[in-house]
Amino acid sequence: MKTKQMRSINTLLFASIILWSCTTEAPKTDFRFAGEIGKAETAAIARFQKAPLDSLAWLRADLTFEIERSFANYSGDISGRFIELMGSRCTETGVSPTDVHPLYLQLLKDIPNLQCADGHFGASDIDWDIPIDIEATAAVTYYLPALWGNSRLLCGLVESYKATGDKTILESARRLGDFYINIASKRLAVISKLAEFTGIGADELTESMNNPDKRGAAGAKLDTYASGYSTCYFPAIESLVKLYRITKEKKYLETATRMAQVFAAFDVATPAHTHGMLCTYYGMLLLGEETGDGSFLLQAEKRWEFLTENGFIDPLGGISEGILNGISPRDEGCSEMDWLRVNLKLYELTGKARYLDMVDRLMHNHYLANQWSTGGFGHRMIVSDSLGVYALGKGAQEATWCCVFHGTLGFLYYRQAVVVKADKNLQINFAENFSTEQVVSEITYSGNEVSQKLTFPAGFDGVLSIRIPEWAENMSFKDATAADGYLKTQTVIGKNATLTVIYSGINYTEDRLLRKSAPGASQQIVFRRGQYVLAKHGEITIQPVPASLNGLSPIGSGTETQTAVFVFKE
Repeated sequence: MKTKQMRSINTLLFASIILWSCTTEAPKTDFRFAGEIGKAETAAIARFQKAPLDSLAWLRADLTFEIERSFANYSGDISGRFIELMGSRCTETGVSPTDVHPLYLQLLKDIPNLQCADGHFGASDIDWDIPIDIEATAAVTYYLPALWGNSRLLCGLVESYKATGDKTILESARRLGDFYINIASKRLAVISKLAEFTGIGADELTESMNNPDKRGAAGAKLDTYASGYSTCYFPAIESLVKLYRITKEKKYLETATRMAQVFAAFDVATPAHTHGMLCTYYGMLLLGEETGDGSFLLQAEKRWEFLTENGFIDPLGGISEGILNGISPRDEGCSEMDWLRVNLKLYELTGKARYLDMVDRLMHNHYLANQWSTGGFGHRMIVSDSLGVYALGKGAQEATWCCVFHGTLGFLYYRQAVVVKADKNLQINFAENFSTEQVVSEITYSGNEVSQKLTFPAGFDGVLSIRIPEWAENMSFKDATAADGYLKTQTVIGKNATLTVIYSGINYTEDRLLRKSAPGASQQIVFRRGQYVLAKHGEITIQPVPASLNGLSPIGSGTETQTAVFVFKE
């Protein structure tokens, strides 16, 4: 994971922000997951060899409308997600563009020829000056869904240019970026014009945008869900920043900044569509990283705290599809992935352990629970009360139009953070099963301990740092000292020698807000065993604390036909 210090983060005002400013590079092509995460990633990748993901016509229907399929009006959404995933796999794992998927290069060849004259993709007859029906359903409206899809397609074009070096793809990305500058943002990022279609006065929008105490007040009046203005327009912040990174053309960064400023008027604490909200937050973190504006980081940290302190993040580490009128009755794989990458980016920019602890919790619990036995991701029913989610229902649907792409992409984000190397030094952030040319990690659970066996195929002579996770009461390995949330040692070991890390005190209880609970307290509790939340399968209501924990187990992948409760009464 490349990390770098944000430039000039309003130094006097935000001096308390601690930045993780190591310059490090994660292993890429030599990294491999093993264990349950390895199996989950392998299954996710294999899903793309099966219907409907093996059909070129199906993948590009949101650009050509050549066949009838759901969400074709989200212009560039599926096609963009597909080329983003495949381009990212090429860059991150070293697989060749010719080998990553049989349809990848063919779709890349087609895309520039399908671009509309104004630079956008999809329906060519959209009048960008017409009144916008913000209450139209996702199935019938084109205007705003087209913006959503184009934002994902722009991400895909950027990643595919990085993977292939194809200048035609770069030029197509530029034209799409220019569409956001010359057409979309001239209406959708101008307060006076926003008032025309939101029904909210320009003065109120300005107050909501510029006054921290009023932030999001105007947006709270709009239920945007998956086809609304807040959800569909602002995620392009991410793609414009990524386009700036490969072109260094400031116009893209300037437009992204203007969009982020306007988003303040619509940044509601409980959005109708968490996927859209978290995509926007990830984009704003990238924007702050490039511009040095620390307000975006503070905004994201404040939202993180609100979500976790008010029960909107469940004990499994996940988030529901929407939280506008209370927690929605199902999750969404896309939102889980966005929550993953927001936490990883927050750690990269702050160095705060709580963000990696959240990733650890999410990946081994809710992320796996969202994966279907097919290998794809989608929606699973969730059960909640006024305190938050307490059980998982059965799978609702595998979402081949979004979650199978985003969920698989998440493994690429996670792998960048598992082990980080700088020169000959290593930093291991998770007790995970993995292998690289430099180190192999094997995890074993036994009683109240986790053992992490590290093998060094070529030997090792450098500083080894192992993160101290929140789920271990104690942690030790040879000659190590604790510093900055890590156990560190200057280690010299020979070829194929091993070193064992012991995590002890891994069995404990939590309350429903992810905090370790006091023994014997009268409350509802969650059982933890290391990275895992333990659940009683086949149940859907809060149960009394079982006499024995032998009947509890982690949830895991491919469990969409089972129900599971993970909150118990003492």
